[in-house]
Amino acid sequence: MEVEFRCVICGLYIHGANETAQSWLQEFRTVYSSPQGLCVTGVGLYKQANAGHFTAPTSRNQTWSTIGPDDEVATIRVMSQPPAADNTHGFLLHASCWTLLEKYVAPHEVDIGRLLELCVSVPYAAECHGLAWDHCYGDLIYRDEKSGYPWEDICRETDPEHEPQPRAKRYLNNDPCKVNLLRLQKDLVSKPPNGPKDCSFVGDCFAQLPLELREMIAELLTTQEVFNIRSAARSFWPIFESKAFWKSRFRFGGDREFLFEALEQKDKIDLRALWRVTGRFRKNCLGNRRRVWAILQTIVPLMDARITPVAPDQPGVRQGPGAGVSGHSHADISTGPHAVYRRGCAIFHKRRLYWPEKIVRIAASLAGAGGATYVSGFQFHTEDGPSASVGYLSPNQQACTIDSQIVGFLVAVDSGGLRAIRVLTSSNQQTPWLGDPTGAPVTERFIEAGPFLQVGLAFDAFKIVSIYFDTGRSTDPWQTETGVVNLRRMALWYPCVPPSSLHLVDQHPHWTSNFEPVTWTTFGGPRGEHLKCLTNVFVTRRLAITEIDFQFSDDAPPESDTSLGHCGLCDAGENFEIHGAEGEIITSISVAYESGDLYFEPTIEEDVLAAIKIETSWGMSHAFLPEGTREEDFHFKELPTEKDTIITGLYSTQHPIHGFTGLGVITETLPDILAASETNPCMSQLREAEEFDTCSDYESMVHADV
Repeated sequence: MEVEFRCVICGLYIHGANETAQSWLQEFRTVYSSPQGLCVTGVGLYKQANAGHFTAPTSRNQTWSTIGPDDEVATIRVMSQPPAADNTHGFLLHASCWTLLEKYVAPHEVDIGRLLELCVSVPYAAECHGLAWDHCYGDLIYRDEKSGYPWEDICRETDPEHEPQPRAKRYLNNDPCKVNLLRLQKDLVSKPPNGPKDCSFVGDCFAQLPLELREMIAELLTTQEVFNIRSAARSFWPIFESKAFWKSRFRFGGDREFLFEALEQKDKIDLRALWRVTGRFRKNCLGNRRRVWAILQTIVPLMDARITPVAPDQPGVRQGPGAGVSGHSHADISTGPHAVYRRGCAIFHKRRLYWPEKIVRIAASLAGAGGATYVSGFQFHTEDGPSASVGYLSPNQQACTIDSQIVGFLVAVDSGGLRAIRVLTSSNQQTPWLGDPTGAPVTERFIEAGPFLQVGLAFDAFKIVSIYFDTGRSTDPWQTETGVVNLRRMALWYPCVPPSSLHLVDQHPHWTSNFEPVTWTTFGGPRGEHLKCLTNVFVTRRLAITEIDFQFSDDAPPESDTSLGHCGLCDAGENFEIHGAEGEIITSISVAYESGDLYFEPTIEEDVLAAIKIETSWGMSHAFLPEGTREEDFHFKELPTEKDTIITGLYSTQHPIHGFTGLGVITETLPDILAASETNPCMSQLREAEEFDTCSDYESMVHADV
């Protein structure tokens, strides 16, 4: 079986070579780190696909077809292959994609170190045998949000809904480095469209400007913008006869910059006609070039970003009360980029700074790889004038003004890092989000954390992956009087922080700053109105429990459908019937956990939810157990609830693959529904049921009138 990996640039596979056909898809380079430094190989031909050996000349100027018997070659372990004993490890890209990358960054050289850092900062999608870039290689892969949460980086190869059409597949085989301009020339129609017959410039303010100035203005605009101006200002019609204008369309920043060869032809090609004929990007000729170039437009700005240097007066780590939040960060790998991981983020750099006084403005720099945007750096402006900067600063910024002392923050973070931050002040100001919190868990653990003394940040190759605040308090402000943490305040909640009307029982003596989002849902509806429509609880498991689905009658409001967790395509399910219409409600939920290493390989540190038991106001109960086990095999523990409340929801923590690792109940104070459940006619039958010895007699009586 051939071992194939995707190119880190274009996303197509490095194919194994054979004797009958050769293709650009079989030629590769490896960018890698070793004890000798950061390198890129020459062009190799993937001949040993069965063994997964990627052998190429060590000299970047050589190719597999030109090396002699005395020339040095190297076989580098790449992608998900484990590093060599000396930590040598690399990433693959097609030789053609490397050439396009060199063209894009010219006249500068490719920064191999930054390219490697960037590759390590992107999770490896084992299902797709390549890096899980947010840009998805121009739809070669897709993110499966049906089988997981938005932050879980679940990528798939294809499915019928996402698979490219046959015509689109054909252009993917074209070498993106080679464009046949002679073939394009055959389709050129040099005769331009006719301009307006009436050349009157009445009311046209641009007509007062020399043509040279109008050309300079047009070159700074997109072609579509110039078309729009032409409709309102006739003085811009001559721009479309300007060779300088059409040359600007093919220069860096123009909408045909990917067709850079056109400028090398000087006056041999009518650039205006070429612009028109390439309007649909010629799927059979230019499609792959345009796709790869668009990917480079996303990647190269991230490679060009530089983190602010360590400040000379950077504070040391302070031991004291504080709080932090992090993406799913892995071990500090700043010593060398030689690791891949399936989800989360890496850490390359750390910065600390004293909290500036009298802040009047905060600007957040934003960065992304084609999908979600992340906060990459901050600029703090103060009343005294000087500003403090930290991180990767970019022109893409969002800023807010601060009207009084900062007392806290709302923070949105996903597995990849810091998505957005919102400032809270002593005057009750709540600024707009800096960044985009869409699809990210949110925490309130910083809303009353001030006064701040220091802030610590960790970064991968282009974004903030964790943030930590040191406070001036002598005690931990996030613990309750009973010595447990305030769960509503400390947890990282999705889809939002639960409102105060929902009761959560605080039962954790501490809470980690690591990425452990708590997802929650309610099935009771507003003031418990949906409880009377509840018909079933459907529990899905792989080995551990992965999803709990609450099902309702046909006359229930559409918004009543709700579930907690995510199940896979092959997970098995089990059902428990609830008679909500007759007043039956859930009164208790008990859980049983087992060590994850009893179920999964490789082992996981957390315990997983092996079984749950539900009891109702009718005295009915049902245990959801693994196949082949009995209720007596588990030690169930009832989940605590607030007194005189009704269970209307659940919250959980969940491993992306293995299932629930924690479960809690959400309750509401609903005295009318509680009283109705206690006076239900079935309750008297339940007391009589104690006289029955068998479950069959008991069930037949309880449901006799149902």
